[in-house]
Amino acid sequence: MYLLVVSVTALVCLWWGWRAGLFRLLLRLLALCLAYGLAIRGTPPTAEFLVQKGWLNGVLAMPLVAVALLLLGALLFGTAAKQIALAAPEEWRQGGKKTGALVGAVLGCGVGLLLAWGAGTLKEAWQWRTAQQAAAHVTPEQSPLDAALRRAAGNLMADGVEAVLGNSAAAPIAAQWVREPLSVGLALKHIAELPGLRSLVTDPKQYAVLLQGDARAVQRLPGFQALAADPQAMQLLQTLGLQGSSSQEQSAALATMLSKYTQRAELLRSTPEFQTLAADPVLAQRVQNGEWLGLLADPRVRRLVAAINNGGADPVAALSATPSAPHGEQGSEPASTAQAKQPSAQDPLKLLYRWKDEKGRLHITEEKPPAGIKADVIQAE
Repeated sequence: MYLLVVSVTALVCLWWGWRAGLFRLLLRLLALCLAYGLAIRGTPPTAEFLVQKGWLNGVLAMPLVAVALLLLGALLFGTAAKQIALAAPEEWRQGGKKTGALVGAVLGCGVGLLLAWGAGTLKEAWQWRTAQQAAAHVTPEQSPLDAALRRAAGNLMADGVEAVLGNSAAAPIAAQWVREPLSVGLALKHIAELPGLRSLVTDPKQYAVLLQGDARAVQRLPGFQALAADPQAMQLLQTLGLQGSSSQEQSAALATMLSKYTQRAELLRSTPEFQTLAADPVLAQRVQNGEWLGLLADPRVRRLVAAINNGGADPVAALSATPSAPHGEQGSEPASTAQAKQPSAQDPLKLLYRWKDEKGRLHITEEKPPAGIKADVIQAE
């Protein structure tokens, strides 16, 4: 199917390039580039808005919006290019027939790849939606050539995403999401619903082990073992760059990575940016529902992720060096949220103690530390 799409598009563009000439073809190429930029830049905020309104599912939002913006941009910018061509001198419009045909064929191959990506994405999204359950989703068999074309189209879109996001911590997962939008979206949703992963941060004892930084101790945690034993989660992590040639090496690398990121996130807990995000009910709902698209689209979240993922020793300094979100996006906490956070007088508070022993190891316990050791008191959620 994809070979047919690319072939027909290339032939049509070849004929159109010969008929239109080089000048009008270059205008059409410019219109396509602008449409491509509109799709890359406009997809995250538009998809986030549609997900917030409940008009699209979080898994389907990204691919559907990307295809829609690409087609809309091609229509709008193509119409503008046509009007510019009509206003150009006659010799510009009639010259360069052969060159226009050659450039048109090359352009047609690129357009065909984009159409193949869009058609494949819409087809998979429709099949998943009609199945109603991710477990019922079955990927249709493809010929090797169709699979290669679909892969090339996905790589083309992913290169554009990486060029836009640059060195952002969200760039690898966003690029992989574009390559395989449906499978990555379902995998992220599956990981978000894993009880073992949630227990690593909600269980104080397991969280304390993560903070200590002992990879072997982390590997013995029930929550970590549940995560490492999940094939879908590990496959996605490998795709995103998890190191290791064997399951033991991958498990050790994952334990080290989780412990490192937990320690860096803990250092950021006292910053105003972290506390604002922790008190945001919208972000909490997105985490609860596994709406990672909305989280990645939030500039405040991307700023914290970049600080945690920074290679420097001090994530707080990295956060201070990162450009702030535009004014108005970091607004103060609503009064209703602040009131909701106030504990009821009838509910007992569960306190945790954060302290370091004589060897400098960090502990979080429900019991008070030994006498003479200073501790910070944390209110458990």
